[in-house]
Amino acid sequence: MTQLNVSKRHLKNKKEIEKIIDARDYVIEKKNKGIMFHEARPDIKKIYIEVSTRCNLNCITCIRHSWSLEHKDMSLELFEELVQQLDTFSNLKKVVIGGLGEPFMNPDIMKMTELIKNKGYEVKITTNGMLLNRSIFEKLVSLNVDELVISIDSFQEEEFENIRKGGELKELKEKLLQLKDIKEEEETIFPRVSMEFVLMESNRDQLNLLSEKARDLGVLNILVTNLLPYREKMTDEILYGQGEEELDLPIKFWSTPIEGLSTMCTMDMPDMNWNADRQCDFINADACVITVEGEVAPCYALMHSYTYYIFGREKIVKSHSFGSIREESLEGIWTSPDYVKFRDRVREYSFPSYQDCKINDNCSYARENQDCWGNIPSCADCLWAQSIVRCP
Repeated sequence: MTQLNVSKRHLKNKKEIEKIIDARDYVIEKKNKGIMFHEARPDIKKIYIEVSTRCNLNCITCIRHSWSLEHKDMSLELFEELVQQLDTFSNLKKVVIGGLGEPFMNPDIMKMTELIKNKGYEVKITTNGMLLNRSIFEKLVSLNVDELVISIDSFQEEEFENIRKGGELKELKEKLLQLKDIKEEEETIFPRVSMEFVLMESNRDQLNLLSEKARDLGVLNILVTNLLPYREKMTDEILYGQGEEELDLPIKFWSTPIEGLSTMCTMDMPDMNWNADRQCDFINADACVITVEGEVAPCYALMHSYTYYIFGREKIVKSHSFGSIREESLEGIWTSPDYVKFRDRVREYSFPSYQDCKINDNCSYARENQDCWGNIPSCADCLWAQSIVRCP
């Protein structure tokens, strides 16, 4: 009997096949051993929106050192056009305003945030925090924004300023204390403040300080991610690798800054070793990414073209878009055959593992984001799928 794969189950009779086909919410793909049906429904649950590729800092860890992308902001008109389409997605709950630039560089950021919150979505904003001020904090509180993720890579002033060039730790701490005071005045925990920490050799001594320092600033959660080197000289900073011992830190807990409210606060550590278990958090969350230009990418890793180094091996990534919301609807892009089949391929993780291949140093495929199985783009080398590198 020929097996027909439909949402991880096999069809056994003609009537069931006809029922599926009549539903018209499947993409049909011919395979060597039969036919595969892929679900094609407007079931997005989470959207990442890049509102700017500009930034006010020049961090040594940043992807901007390896791209030639024009620095620009998403227009309010394009953002409004996107927001108008969101009602199509009944499963949509979360919107992350972030991307690979600083969101608060966009002069329309507060209007954009208000438009999303007025739709009733959970809103998270990622930022380096240096452009925040009392007026912005008061607006974020009044809008009941759910979460603000601040990038802090050290609590030692000189080291912070060496990593996050153009930033000042003292000033950032003062800003976060100001937000903490405003929230206490308003008797709210929103926006919750989280922190992202890029772990590398030069700041690994800071790990044991994070929970104590974060608690004092009103931070409720810490996401620790590993460094992804975009320049060869940064490869000496990585701590992860095959056979390397994990940093065995216990999960830390601390109390909420609002007395009388009970909130669990944690420090979430990355994996430190390459392994066979590969899963994409973007695909598994039914998420997509909208770039500053309105292109629809499947994840942060494929938003833009750039170069990075994986265990010392140079890799050239070419951006991949499944369509532009300037030219077609987000629903049409999400349910397009190419995008639907790609998501199912990633769920099954039908990609080779270059890191386990003995000839990867001499393989042209391993130097780009395509593979010897015919996949373009390929997720064969993805450190996000290993939970070695993570996103808020």
